[in-house]
Amino acid sequence: MATSIVKSEEVKRAGEIGPQLLAALGAREHGKGPGPTEAADRRARAFALLVHAHDQIRRAFAFLRWDEEDADVIAPSLYNGVVPLPPIAIFPAARSIGVVGGSVDA
Repeated sequence: MATSIVKSEEVKRAGEIGPQLLAALGAREHGKGPGPTEAADRRARAFALLVHAHDQIRRAFAFLRWDEEDADVIAPSLYNGVVPLPPIAIFPAARSIGVVGGSVDA
């Protein structure tokens, strides 16, 4: 039977702290990246801001276009799944002033 200077308890302890040491060194050298929960939280917050801003835009269009009753055509809901109409269908006068598809024709 061969003997060693290293005891079995030390080997077990090295196996426990080895991965922690490697993770700490990697974080120090490369910086700690955002974890999946942090990224998911940022996505959820960004989407909430988008939805709130879109809702405010829809409210403004509803106020400004109340008599025309076309606010839902100009600013459709994010959730109804309806594809918005092209600008020429919304504003037929756009063709006469040269605006087609959001750009000015030369």
